[in-house]
Amino acid sequence: VPQPPSAQPAPLPLPPTPITPPEGPPIERPLRPPDEPPFEPPDKPPPIFMPPDRPPPPRLTNDFLVWNAFVQRYGDQIRRWALEVPLDWGDRLPSSVPENYRALWERLTTHKADAFIDMGRFILVAELKPRLTLACLGQAYFGYQLALRRYRFDKPVFPACIVATAPQSLLPIANANGIRVYVLEQITGEPIEGGD
Repeated sequence: VPQPPSAQPAPLPLPPTPITPPEGPPIERPLRPPDEPPFEPPDKPPPIFMPPDRPPPPRLTNDFLVWNAFVQRYGDQIRRWALEVPLDWGDRLPSSVPENYRALWERLTTHKADAFIDMGRFILVAELKPRLTLACLGQAYFGYQLALRRYRFDKPVFPACIVATAPQSLLPIANANGIRVYVLEQITGEPIEGGD
């Protein structure tokens, strides 16, 4: 007797398909115990970045200006900090590739968080951006997920976006997904009608 569609069991999900390099077997990664977060010593105050005498690399402009504004506003609450924190170990190339190229490739493909910030009672895994965007929210959320896999933390950890400006429409989305947003200058636009 055929059963109505609602009573039929759901199909089993397909197993994940392993992804391998075009040639050779899959690269196996050894399991590693969690690392300690690479915080600077507690007695070292967070830096304020000054413009260099020569044109800076692109990263030294907007993101670090946001960092400077955050430190000026919240510096008395920062207990420890780390910048450009590796979240994974990068992609490994086959051992047939020379070691210097393998090391360079791992460094280039390593994902990083802009900052780990210990605020006393909790730690932020933070992205620093001039403006809150969907990309910033995604980087903060997935950077936080990678950080929890790689590092051992001694207090609660939260994803965060530290931004100069933020559109009002993205703030409830960030809040609903547990992402803390620090707006240092202004909130722009209007909330989306019908939203919470």
